[in-house]
Amino acid sequence: MVQAVPFAHHGSRFTGDFEDLVVWLVTRTDKTSVCAFIRITW
Repeated sequence: MVQAVPFAHHGSRFTGDFEDLVVWLVTRTDKTSVCAFIRITW
């Protein structure tokens, strides 16, 4: 059974706030800097 939660998009492994932050950062700087800052791989 899967339960919907209000803080994540369906099928996502991340919270909506985290995704919004990454999108905002990518629109302002390069992916390499975002990956280093957020500590993710792309």
